[in-house]
Amino acid sequence: MTSDNSSASQNGSQPPPPPAAPAKRLVDSSKNPDEPFPLPPEELFDAGDETDSKFVSASATLGDIGRALINANDAPGGAFYHLRGAKIIYLWKKEGGTRAGRTTLGKTSKPSGLLQHFAGADFIIWLAADHLRSLNAGQPASRFQVEALLFHELKHIGVEEDEDGPNAGDARLVLVPHELEIFYDEVARYGAWEDSIADAVPAFEQMPLWPDAGHGGEIKKAIEKMQEAVGEGNSMTFSAGGKSATLPGKSKPAAGATAAGATAAAAEARRDRGTN
Repeated sequence: MTSDNSSASQNGSQPPPPPAAPAKRLVDSSKNPDEPFPLPPEELFDAGDETDSKFVSASATLGDIGRALINANDAPGGAFYHLRGAKIIYLWKKEGGTRAGRTTLGKTSKPSGLLQHFAGADFIIWLAADHLRSLNAGQPASRFQVEALLFHELKHIGVEEDEDGPNAGDARLVLVPHELEIFYDEVARYGAWEDSIADAVPAFEQMPLWPDAGHGGEIKKAIEKMQEAVGEGNSMTFSAGGKSATLPGKSKPAAGATAAGATAAAAEARRDRGTN
């Protein structure tokens, strides 16, 4: 990870009010974002013989949402402008499993060789049915969370130009990593020390991907810890790469609330969620 020179300044002036969190909305406005998503039951993966199917088609559920997300963001400069015409297969996976000790909610892959030949797809996206059935402390994921997860997975598909060879200059679809990779303790200790973190602070202030679970929960706790360090009535401005963001401070919770929060945080850590 590389960084431009960055600085943080603290002052006693009254910070501007934080931006209001945007209302939850779905690409299909006729649906309630907070209602549980109709996830496939475990029995759907029963193949009727000695072996169970690991995957089932999600074209009529996740596929409809994925295509709607692409269509809603396919204008020039839009998030998915490059995905116009791309063939993407959407699947439910029976068990998402874990990676590096964290549950895997979904994955985007680019098939090659024989798999690409028989699948006839540019990319395959699957979401883990088992993890999503219990995403919210044992309760199923909401429509809002499933759509956010699909948006996340679609963002793993990027575009780049071939630099040499017979196809030089041609654009092609590729898998791309996350734009921001952080550790909770890193942000809690050093703040937005690097330009990509400073750029993300306004988004964290408005609405994390997972407001109450998983990565979003960790980010939310990190931001709150930074705000407590700044203190109520103060603010801290992070500057990096020619950009800046102001984080308003807040008071620390009472001792009893801190103990209760620590207990809740420990419980949340034990059921930590993740995305790929």
